[in-house]
Amino acid sequence: MSLLSFLGYGIYPLVYYMRFKLVPDYMIYRLITVMVFIVTSFTLFTVGIISDEITDLLHKSKKRERKFKPTLYSILSQKNLIVFGIVISFAGIIINYKTIWQYLSTGLIDVPWVYVVTGAFLVLIGLQAVTLGILRRILSILRFVKGTNNN
Repeated sequence: MSLLSFLGYGIYPLVYYMRFKLVPDYMIYRLITVMVFIVTSFTLFTVGIISDEITDLLHKSKKRERKFKPTLYSILSQKNLIVFGIVISFAGIIINYKTIWQYLSTGLIDVPWVYVVTGAFLVLIGLQAVTLGILRRILSILRFVKGTNNN
């Protein structure tokens, strides 16, 4: 729910940018705040998924399947997360390849802030997705090992 609140909080600056092709300085902090809260929401969401899987693994409980859980876990499969994370991270780097090159060659950055912030946001979300995919893979291996040891 908080994710939707913060997305709503960021709509006005985005609409303003689309209309006037600029973001006034006072809106920059609003957009950065929105991005921080989106990353935080994604982090908390991934912690919840990992916690659920660890709880199921430790307690050998019969999975309390909810209607949305199989669909969600299939969308967030290890492979999908890793591929999505790599693609999103590369998109963040591609958005800033000129900026990165400029900084490496001159030590300065002379591009609009929105490219740097958007690229950083995409890289953070991408790295979190890759990390979640790797953690889900580790947990599936642990589930397999634990299952073979019990038989």
